[in-house]
Amino acid sequence: MRKLKRVGKFLLLIILISLCLIIIKIQFYSFEIHFDESKELSLNRKNKFDITEYLNNYPYPLCSERSIKHGYNQKVIAVSSYESDRDNINLTNKVWYYTLEFISEAKYFYPDWRVRIYYHNLNITNDEIYKIENYYKNVDFCSVYNIDILSNITYYMPGRFHRFIPIADRFVDIYMSRDIDSPIFKREVLSVNQWLLSDKIYHIMRDHPLHYDVILAGLWAFKLSKSKTMTNEIVENLFSKTILSSYNSMTGDQDFLKDYVWPFAQNHSMQYDSFHCDLYPLSIPFPISKLSNSQFVGCRRPCRYYQDPPGPCPIKCLLHKNEDTNLC
Repeated sequence: MRKLKRVGKFLLLIILISLCLIIIKIQFYSFEIHFDESKELSLNRKNKFDITEYLNNYPYPLCSERSIKHGYNQKVIAVSSYESDRDNINLTNKVWYYTLEFISEAKYFYPDWRVRIYYHNLNITNDEIYKIENYYKNVDFCSVYNIDILSNITYYMPGRFHRFIPIADRFVDIYMSRDIDSPIFKREVLSVNQWLLSDKIYHIMRDHPLHYDVILAGLWAFKLSKSKTMTNEIVENLFSKTILSSYNSMTGDQDFLKDYVWPFAQNHSMQYDSFHCDLYPLSIPFPISKLSNSQFVGCRRPCRYYQDPPGPCPIKCLLHKNEDTNLC
């Protein structure tokens, strides 16, 4: 009987020792995981801090050697232009036709602005680029492969994001993001001019029932010099490989703007909205009516009636109550 009791006590002791060892092991692994996570977060913060510091002190524009002659305080309209491996010759021709159309329109409507075309994987020679730049004067082609400080950026930043690069450029004072397949209308230009005269930092346009996103990637602008704090924080996130890895979808650029720009822009922007004034109570109507139902801001060239017809605008979103709801 005594022998059984001793065996029982011995087994109980072994169980207690085993439990203690398991608890110690769990705590050790927990500490190790927490340490690794803290180390990773620290490295991410360091990398983000470093890229912002480097960009703030980089002695050249984030474009091309040509762009440095325009000096500081540049007003830049940025577009992305690139081809995927699936694109065919017809689409390639369209890209170039749209690009030249956009440059020409920008020269007319925004004569004191520079158009920056951030490109990669395009079938174009340096001689062809030189001829276009020499003819139009208002355009700078920016090969993302040739911006030294942004080496290998195509490996982690999708092409549609490249038009956001001027946000980090200390030579740029005011910035607009646009799509090359959308024409420039007077309706847009007048709203931009109103914004430039205001104290608002951001400019946002929504001109179609499907323009329900907080910020459309090709219809917004930013007075970079008005808030370095906002600019630096956006730049930190824009060049974070960890963050960008979550924005690879077709709508990744707009999702990024929603998550990292909208929190700043929400209460510091002039928002022009012809359909969603209820959803965005701070929005205001466009300063003039559309020329036709199909010529809304952000339409796709050639902006014909059968392409995404927007339909009538809600009366509450009109500039004037007696305005034609189809031309609001």
